[in-house]
Parts: sequence; structure tokens; C-alpha cells
Amino acid sequence: MVGLCSAYALRRAGAEVVLLERNELGRGASEGNTGWISPTISTPLAAPGVLKSGLRSAFDPRGALVIRPGLDTAWLRWLWAFKAASARPRYRRGVKALLDLNARTFTELDAYKEDGVEFEMHGGGILCLARTEYGIAWFAPVFEDLQALGFEGQIETLTLDAAREIEPSLGDDARYVVRTSVDRYVRPESLMAGLAAKLRAGGVELREHVEVTGLRRDGAGWAVDVPEIRNTRRPRTTKRRSPARRANPPAA
Repeated sequence: MVGLCSAYALRRAGAEVVLLERNELGRGASEGNTGWISPTISTPLAAPGVLKSGLRSAFDPRGALVIRPGLDTAWLRWLWAFKAASARPRYRRGVKALLDLNARTFTELDAYKEDGVEFEMHGGGILCLARTEYGIAWFAPVFEDLQALGFEGQIETLTLDAAREIEPSLGDDARYVVRTSVDRYVRPESLMAGLAAKLRAGGVELREHVEVTGLRRDGAGWAVDVPEIRNTRRPRTTKRRSPARRANPPAA
């Protein structure tokens, strides 16, 4: 995704672009991305209270986090560093950094649409669900921090009946529901396919199965080291018989 978006921006700026992909376009980590563009809940994992709730879950075999202590105490040092990163001043700096990072995301996605990039995108916010009041209590202070930093999105508390009008498959155990207003969902594979098609139509060369092994200075510019360039499709491996064993040797 990062490579395709970078190639798109460079091409729009007038650069001549060649994109090198180690495997196949649209595969790898980007293919497994859930596709949520959600500034309302984009906060650092290291947050006040997370360590306490995480440790409560860590020793529950059915918990979301499981820790199996061993003789190596590296995990204790990691927990201590995590605790320091969860201090409120550092947490608020992290919230602001993520908010600034997301400031242009929706504008960029809308610009893709206007430029003819075909992909699937849905708005309308997201539903945050919990079985207990404790399970949803984390959301209010997070949103208050965002608002204090200038975030313009909104949230609303819904009844289960109102939530079911949006998502009919909700079960009875979803007792507490909060809905955000600005968050969106994008199908990652459709966006990558749309960007690739747009780039090819714009004259960008997309080379698949080309692994970059190095980057070095070359005079006033840079040189990219790659193995021998292969075809855009991975060559098939076939077994051939020895010429001496062919029943009907080909005519000269």
C-alpha cells in the first residue's frame, strides 16, 4: 500500500516512476489489513490503565493477552518500559502525533476517487460494543483527549435497538454501544488494485518479483541493486527429460 501510494503521489508530481515489488502487487501485510480508517480510536497502545487491565487478562487462559513467564526476565524490562510510556504526558503526545498523521487521510482518499481510482469505501462511522459498562468506560476519556486536541468528530451513545437498525446481526449480549461519526472502511485489496490500474494507465512501470538487495550512491544519484530481472510472472518450474531418453527426438 505504501509503495503504490508513494508511486501515485510521485507520478502526480510529474516524476518518472518505476515500482519494484518483491512478490506480487497487493499481497503481503497490506492484503491482511482490516481496512479501518479510524482516527476516533487511533491512540497509542501504551495508555494509562492499559497495563493494569492487560495484566488482569494476561493470566486468564481465555484472556486477550497471555503471558507465560520464563527464566528470561526481558519481558519484565519490557513491562517496565511500557509502564513509563503509559504516563499521561507521553500518552497525550502520542495521541496528538496520531491525530496529526490522520489529518489528511480522508482528503487523500476522496482525491483518489475524484481522480478515477476505483476502490470500495464506506463511511458512517463504526460501532463500539461492550457487554459491561466497564468494557466501554475506556472510550469516553480517549474521546475527551481527542477533542481537547481539536478533533472534529463526534460520538453518540445508542440503545441496542438503535444499533440493530445499523447492524441487525448484533446479539443480546451487546449491552453498551457507542457510534463514531467520521470513521470509514476501505477494502484494501480494491484500493491496491485500483491504484495499480491507475498507475499502469499513467505510464508507470510496475515490476513484480524483483527484490531490492541494496541502495548505493552512484555519482549525483542513487543506484538500486536487484538480482537478475525476471519476467513479471514467476517462471514455472518444469522437469525435462534428458535428450538421450526421449523416445522421439525432435527433428533438426
